[in-house]
Amino acid sequence: MNNSKKAEDRDKEISQIRENYEDEYWGKKYGVSSEEIKKSGHNKDISARIIEAAFKKKSYSL
Repeated sequence: MNNSKKAEDRDKEISQIRENYEDEYWGKKYGVSSEEIKKSGHNKDISARIIEAAFKKKSYSL
């Protein structure tokens, strides 16, 4: 049982590292901070989060 808990903790940690890396990579590529991407929510795929963060960053005037 103890080994199962360690494996779950390790998998969760690896998943968090991967998510942080993806946010930083795509943020740099599209000029959006990783914090802005994270604010847009984790229930969306990365492209939707980047688009949402980019639109929030821009200001439009008519």
